[in-house]
Amino acid sequence: MPEKTDTFLGTYLVLVASDVLARSRLPGPSPGDGGPPVTAADNTAGRIGRVNMQIVGIGGSVDTGSQSEAALRAVLTAVQRRGAQVRAFTGPAIDLPPYFTGADIPSRARDYIEAVRSADAVVISSPGYHGSISGVLKNALDYLEELRSDNRPYLDGRAVGLVAVARGWQASVNTLAGLRQVVHALRGWPTPYGVTVNSGVTRFDENNRTTDQRSNESLELMAGQMVDFASKMGTGTQSHHRPAQ
Repeated sequence: MPEKTDTFLGTYLVLVASDVLARSRLPGPSPGDGGPPVTAADNTAGRIGRVNMQIVGIGGSVDTGSQSEAALRAVLTAVQRRGAQVRAFTGPAIDLPPYFTGADIPSRARDYIEAVRSADAVVISSPGYHGSISGVLKNALDYLEELRSDNRPYLDGRAVGLVAVARGWQASVNTLAGLRQVVHALRGWPTPYGVTVNSGVTRFDENNRTTDQRSNESLELMAGQMVDFASKMGTGTQSHHRPAQ
């Protein structure tokens, strides 16, 4: 079926080209203490102070040394530097029973759901499993169906940063595209810049740091976009977080 094959290849090449172009426009390394460089995002979105902005991180895997979790925590560290408060739900915290409508919601899932309900922005990081999102993460996102009746349902009105980590560019790009589709279905606003990490090239250490400067800059840029969007949406008030009465 050549038409479908051509369409897939065309979409894939556009996604790769967009990612490469965005990376080429990132600022180069800045002198400093060896940590992530200061980028343009720091100047535009990073001066929010200690406001009532809450950002929730979701993702990773149950594997020891999960690279997708390390990338997630790197983003959360970046938004903390911009003044936000963060919570992370990774590994066993999102290894939940299969979700279905009317399911008995376990207490740890309720904590996760409430955290997302009160979040001003969300960052999601997935490993690439056979070219797509992991089952554990997708199931955790399915639990957000419990937000369907809120005044602000699902991920509505929230900036959502997306990270895809896989051993190869094709798998990481496909996983990122899948994440974007899910977030759109949940009414979220994916940041213009999404991050793909090829774990065959880039590795994070036990402190969630990498020597890959481009990946550091990419994560910083996305963190700045999340905070900037959330601040412009009028964060700091919790009235729009409440469930519908």
